[in-house]
Amino acid sequence: SWYEQWMDFSSFGATIAHNAIYYSQLFLTAFEQEVPHYMNIIIKTFIAIFVLFGAVVKIKRGLKVEDIFVLLYLLLVFCYPYTKGGFRFLLPVFPFLLVHIISGVEKLNERIMPTLKIGATVFAIVLLLSYSINIKQIIAQTNKTEAGPQDEAFTECRNYITNNCSGNETFLFMKPWAFHLFVGAEVIPWDGHNTMDTYFDALKTYDVDYILVAVNPQNELYDANLLNLI
Repeated sequence: SWYEQWMDFSSFGATIAHNAIYYSQLFLTAFEQEVPHYMNIIIKTFIAIFVLFGAVVKIKRGLKVEDIFVLLYLLLVFCYPYTKGGFRFLLPVFPFLLVHIISGVEKLNERIMPTLKIGATVFAIVLLLSYSINIKQIIAQTNKTEAGPQDEAFTECRNYITNNCSGNETFLFMKPWAFHLFVGAEVIPWDGHNTMDTYFDALKTYDVDYILVAVNPQNELYDANLLNLI
């Protein structure tokens, strides 16, 4: 299946190493800002130092229930052989990692020299100000409907299926789980990187009744080969 192709059982150690790097990068990416690249490198380097130092501080002070939860959860995620989890796999522990950052900053603030304290303060101010760019973008796009179940095209598609389909049809769509959740239909996934011959074989094998694909090249659901096949 589509899901199984991203499962890596080849090497347990390699899986842990890959996931540790992958999720660490995802975590640090959350702090990237609309600033020059070198500044993002500096920001993420400081964040990495703060979170690691904060974790050491928490361990020295004695592990609490939430600390054990974070350790066990990250161990589970690192060992899990699925390599396309995305940032959603970090959401359960993200608030706790932020606490580690704060703990690290507080402890460093106690130990570093006054001149370095000034530098740390300036860094914190710059980091906070850099978020103002993203905040302005969020405010400007308050009324924008993101692609998803509230999107006008998806609503029209769902209404058509509800009113015109019996429920026994098979669909070909890039987002099978979301589509099945909101529509309840049987969905065959496609990953957007197939040749026309591959699509043609899939249509015959699974007896597909409907194909859902975007016609706008800017849309993530756009697929030129699939459109040409249609």
